[in-house]
Order: sequence, then structure tokens, then C-alpha cells
Amino acid sequence: MMDFTAVLADLIAESYKKKPGLTVFGIFFGITMVAIAVFAAAYLEKRDFQKIAPKEISEQLIELEKFDDGLKKLSAFIAIQKQQLAEKQKLISDLESKRTELEPIVNSQSEVVEAIFKAQEQRAQKSKWFDLSLGFVLGIFGSLIASVIFKLMDRRTKNA
Repeated sequence: MMDFTAVLADLIAESYKKKPGLTVFGIFFGITMVAIAVFAAAYLEKRDFQKIAPKEISEQLIELEKFDDGLKKLSAFIAIQKQQLAEKQKLISDLESKRTELEPIVNSQSEVVEAIFKAQEQRAQKSKWFDLSLGFVLGIFGSLIASVIFKLMDRRTKNA
């Protein structure tokens, strides 16, 4: 099996024997082109890395910072909502305890209020009958007085 470098060396040697100037120029040109290609590839890779990758990384960092800020704001919002819910729950609990404290008082007071209304209604009924009776008696008494006055006037007119 032949080595690649040995075959290449034989090819260059035969080419050199036929046209030495062209072979030297060809070798020099080939080495120069390979060197330029290697340096160009390295330069382009470095330039691409500096322009594209850091830009992408910096954009990613900016996006991550924005995302982190959004998460912090969301976390703060959630904390505020939890605090407000806790305060509302405490207020509801306080109101429930006040309601349980006041409910028996209100029930007993409503019974007292109903009893007062019933007593006032009974008084109003009694007062109604008293007013009717008093009006009736005063009406009769007024009629009697009017009758007496008319009789006295009638006697005076007869005597005169």
C-alpha cells in the first residue's frame, strides 16, 4: 500500500523534471492558497463569533433579564394578591365572629321589639275604644246640654 505523501512526492518530482519553473510556481501557489484559506477561515470564524454569537448571547442575556424582571413583577403581584386575600379573609373572619356575637342579641332584641309593637298595638286598640266611647259619651252629653238650652229658650219665649 502506498502512502499518499509518497505518491504526491513522485508526482511533483516528475512534474519538476518536465517543467521545473511551472512546478515551483505551482507548489508555491498551492501553499500560498492553502495558507490564505486557513487564515481566511480563522478570520471569518473569529469575526462571525464576535459579531453573531456575542450579539445572540447579549440579546439572550437582555431577554433573560427582561424575563427575570417579568417574573419578579409577577412574584410581587402574587405576593400582593396573597396579602390582600389574607386581609380580606381576616376581615371576613372578624365579621363572622361579630355576627355570631351579635346574633343572639339581635334575636332577643327582635323579640323585645315585637313585644313592644304588640303592646303598642294593644294600647292603640284600647285607646281606639276609649276614644270612641269618650266621643259617644261627649256627643250624648252635648246633645243633652243642647236640649236643655233649647228648653230654656223655649220657656223664655213662651213667658215673654
